[in-house]
Amino acid sequence: AGTSRLDTQPGSGMSFQLTAPRLLGFVTVLAVCSVALWPRMPSGVIIMWSLILHELGHIGIAFTQGSRDLTLGARLQYRILPILYVSNRTIYERSRLQRILYYSGGVLANLVLVAACFTVLHLVPDAAETQQHLALAVHTNAFLALINLYPLMFTDGFNILREILQVYDLRRLVMSHLVRPRDLLAVSRVAFAYYVFVLVSLVLLLARMVVAVAALL
Repeated sequence: AGTSRLDTQPGSGMSFQLTAPRLLGFVTVLAVCSVALWPRMPSGVIIMWSLILHELGHIGIAFTQGSRDLTLGARLQYRILPILYVSNRTIYERSRLQRILYYSGGVLANLVLVAACFTVLHLVPDAAETQQHLALAVHTNAFLALINLYPLMFTDGFNILREILQVYDLRRLVMSHLVRPRDLLAVSRVAFAYYVFVLVSLVLLLARMVVAVAALL
């Protein structure tokens, strides 16, 4: 996820300031670990690199825009959901279009991987194991692209929506009026509409989970 100083959420985790040497060292360590883990956990390596390349998409866009005050880390979002993130402390020094492009960087990286792996999948000879790995890469990156585009409050899609609406305190408004939606309507109709969207999304998600569990029983 691509975040800014205004997007910080409560949670615990670890992070480090990004410089080119540190980023190179980080990627090198991951590459070495991936080689060691591949024989036993190829699926885990594919998923890990899909997540890492998503964040590298944000980092690449930030670097091309001249941003250097970046932090890469991992934390528990809302103390529940483990995520990787990039914090860009100078994001609001960029234009609105540049910010949208930055927030889109991870999704763009995932979509490039989907296209590349899908193409290779249909070019390689019949090798079942290789095709399984490529298919997993396609599905994982497509899922990451879709889930990050969906504008819930912790996704890149939310940051893009916030830029489009130009309601930069949208998360704070919704979170501070969770049990007082009428007050939220009086404060901001846009925020209230988003509040309804979040509730409907959560209800649909819960209903889908109940159906899935019932199908297993």
